[in-house]
Amino acid sequence: MQQNIHHRVEDAINVLGVTLKFGNKAVAQVACDLFQLLISHWEHLQRLECSLPKKIIEIFVATIAFLLPSAEHSTVEADKKLMVSLLLCLLDWCMAMPLSMLLEPITMPVLEDPTSHKAPLLDYIYRVGNRK
Repeated sequence: MQQNIHHRVEDAINVLGVTLKFGNKAVAQVACDLFQLLISHWEHLQRLECSLPKKIIEIFVATIAFLLPSAEHSTVEADKKLMVSLLLCLLDWCMAMPLSMLLEPITMPVLEDPTSHKAPLLDYIYRVGNRK
């Protein structure tokens, strides 16, 4: 990555995160691919904004939790392919992060769980991975 990073990198990450839920699966897949490319730059992203890598993982957890119920019953191949890409990207992000970061409390509260701000990020990753 270049040394002079644009000051709106966090906004760009947010746009990519919203794009993961986009109705056009090809566009959502491109956003997922871009997040995949950013994994090797997680330390640089952390230097820009210390919570950014963790926020990216939280975005993936929330997106997967949102899309999984419809993707499980979908007959459209693009839906299933996107879900696999999202899960693999989440796994790659988790493998790149230090365990200490995954054990920190989440920053985005979960509406159905009022104590969610206390639970570690790894707990929510596990919950979304074990949904049936």
